[in-house]
Amino acid sequence: MDELTQPIYVFGHKNPDNDSISSAVAYAALKNAAAVAGASDDASADACAYVPVRLGPMPADASWVFARFGVEEPALFEDARAASAAMSAARADCAPYRCILVDHNEMSQSAADIDRADVVEVIDHHRIGDIQTAAPILFVNLPVGATATVVALRYAALGLEPEPAIAGLLLSAIMTDTVMLKSPTTTDTDRTVAAELATRAGIDDYLAFGLEILQSRRDGKPLDVAAVLTSDLKEYRCGDETVAVVQFETVELAEVKEHHDTILATMGELAAAHGYDTFLFMATDIIAEGSELYAVGNRASIEHIFGCNLSKGSAWMDGMLSRKKQVAAKLLG
Repeated sequence: MDELTQPIYVFGHKNPDNDSISSAVAYAALKNAAAVAGASDDASADACAYVPVRLGPMPADASWVFARFGVEEPALFEDARAASAAMSAARADCAPYRCILVDHNEMSQSAADIDRADVVEVIDHHRIGDIQTAAPILFVNLPVGATATVVALRYAALGLEPEPAIAGLLLSAIMTDTVMLKSPTTTDTDRTVAAELATRAGIDDYLAFGLEILQSRRDGKPLDVAAVLTSDLKEYRCGDETVAVVQFETVELAEVKEHHDTILATMGELAAAHGYDTFLFMATDIIAEGSELYAVGNRASIEHIFGCNLSKGSAWMDGMLSRKKQVAAKLLG
């Protein structure tokens, strides 16, 4: 298998959320369709197949969405590379590979060996991080509420339309990443694209659809604190410290608060195990439009940054809906 026939992997960040998973699958579908249609406008378009993969477990809401639209879930990156290596002389554990990053552009959030990869594109909506490339690449980073919005705009730019199922995935990712279009990161572009995708996917009420997605995260099951605190976790370097931030959106905040002590204890265990100086957990109430902010580690610094009292381990933050704009931006500012 030579360089021109090896796959280009498309993946989102570690501890993936629905936007990271759905955007990777949708963008790989776009790249493959564009190659067939001769509509590609970048240097990575060649005889390759674009293969969507994930860097962690499927989130419950993403699994629900993929089942809802009959789309195959992407394989774990390790499994996909092993399968590729089995068809060539390359070893999956050491051979360089080509990839497209979606929904992130920081090494700490990417594959463990990203420093040895050939990154050929980045599609994102976050701050510019530390990914470096040897040659110029297509780097599309827009200040919108979801990477799925950027992917949908790429379809339009190339004169293509997503299949209805792919439109459904993209719509679901916009709804979850913008907290039902309520997050301060939400733009008019997100709203316009969401409406267009809903029509394409055959969904009459996309707000009701968004609520279904959020409710699918639980599906009547008891709250799994450990799973909640490790899903969609992002690490940030703040000076000399490493800060982990997890966000969990819910319509049942009271149930989350019943696990107050377990949440803090588990956060402490995870911080110690992974070397986090501070661990923040945003339990975001979709209805009340705010978050219960839990913190372990350097609480004094967090209290100063966010103007709250964390003496009991957590505090209600009215209007706090966006990890990127209202939490990470302050931590990194």
